[in-house]
Amino acid sequence: MVDNKPTFLVDEDDTDSAEVSYSAAVVGFTAAATPTDVFTISGSASKIIRITNIGFTATANTSAMKDVIVLKRSTLNTGGTSAAVTAVKHDSNDAAATAVILNYTANPAALGSLVGNIRAVKYDFVAANLSSSSLRILRWDFRSRGAKPLVLRNANELVAINLNSVTTASNLISINVEWTESST
Repeated sequence: MVDNKPTFLVDEDDTDSAEVSYSAAVVGFTAAATPTDVFTISGSASKIIRITNIGFTATANTSAMKDVIVLKRSTLNTGGTSAAVTAVKHDSNDAAATAVILNYTANPAALGSLVGNIRAVKYDFVAANLSSSSLRILRWDFRSRGAKPLVLRNANELVAINLNSVTTASNLISINVEWTESST
């Protein structure tokens, strides 16, 4: 769904959820000029990771439609220039996250084995000098319509945001992800 307003999901139940939940976000990073995987969330050796929500926004030097793909890999990327993104516990009493979140400013040297594309859209990277009302928020809710969230069952699996190697000059990208972790 593309929307120009932030979407806030409200749980109608006021009680605490039994799910251990985390979020991570990166604001305004510059990806490679011909970006492949720009953001990844990797599974865990000790927990099952369930990705429930991903959000994306981006600007560039000039407005242009670009591919944005959510995909799954069965092996990890290697190389490139990446930075760890801090996982924030929704409840300070919960254990530290075991999933690994990375954003890439230089493409991975080798991409992991592709399982397949999960979502693919054309997205308008608006010109950075346009008003903020031109910026669209791309949001994927993987729990909608009773669907199972994206599940990573081991430390070798990952879900990535990929920009399909389409040249994007002076891009600034912001991405957020929400997930749960459990033993079963």
